[in-house]
Amino acid sequence: MTRIIGGSARGHRLSVPSTGTRPTSDRIREALFSSLDSWLLSEDLSWGDIWFADLYAGSGAIGLEAASRGAANVVLVEQQSGALKIIQENIQRTRLPLVTERSDISQWNPSHAFDVIFMDPPYSTTDQEVSATVLRLADSPEAASALFVIERGLRSGDPFEGLDPSHFHKKWDRAYGDTRLWYGHLVGGTE
Repeated sequence: MTRIIGGSARGHRLSVPSTGTRPTSDRIREALFSSLDSWLLSEDLSWGDIWFADLYAGSGAIGLEAASRGAANVVLVEQQSGALKIIQENIQRTRLPLVTERSDISQWNPSHAFDVIFMDPPYSTTDQEVSATVLRLADSPEAASALFVIERGLRSGDPFEGLDPSHFHKKWDRAYGDTRLWYGHLVGGTE
């Protein structure tokens, strides 16, 4: 069972697509949002200041969690029509204000300056494809100060490896069972 674990919609159960997605576990979402809470504190920010993008949104659980915690704006980006239908059901169930966009991530361009860009690509997405997406998004002015958070399988490579370290670098990563969260930002962006 997937549910919202914090904020105003805490406890709401979420539907998940029956195929084609891999929901982030409660344990990993708790760890992710604990890390983001610490990061916000270190930056003297609050959730109410944050524009949050959830790419490869699946059920929308990550974006819904950010909205439940009070993120100023949340955009969920998903390509699969079945997943988009589930996302809409979850938005109606939780009554949280989110925007959904149907797009192939390789074509998506942010329309606003995002503070956090979360990516949970299918594990079948190659490390090179993930790095290319990060680099493309990081080249847009709307991601100039974004903290990128990328969820990958434990055996996947560093999504920031191979990117110019004078422009983009990894801050930290954490492993949880067979999943790893990678955190990184543009050099000169948010520290």
